[in-house]
Amino acid sequence: MVYWILLGTTFLWIGWYGFNAGSALEINHVALQAFMTTTIATASAMVSWMVLETIHGNHPDMVGICTSALCGLVGVEVCYPCWSIHDRNFMFTCQLYLHYVH
Repeated sequence: MVYWILLGTTFLWIGWYGFNAGSALEINHVALQAFMTTTIATASAMVSWMVLETIHGNHPDMVGICTSALCGLVGVEVCYPCWSIHDRNFMFTCQLYLHYVH
């Protein structure tokens, strides 16, 4: 079951690259910024989830990591050209909020 979740998350992540970076319709700085922002936002969401799980004494599991990756992808989708690499703090705050609400 976990393998299917990981496979689905991988397909969605790859598809997100096609949508975000492919929206520039050429290889330029806009496409590169969209690619990097998508990567960093998703990775920071995954890392922040693992840190929060560890802080609370739990072991990070693959389902939680994949869910946080999808949260990072959805969070960056709103306005990917407006975000810079320095907006990782916002993603961490969102993950912290979701962790305490969940």
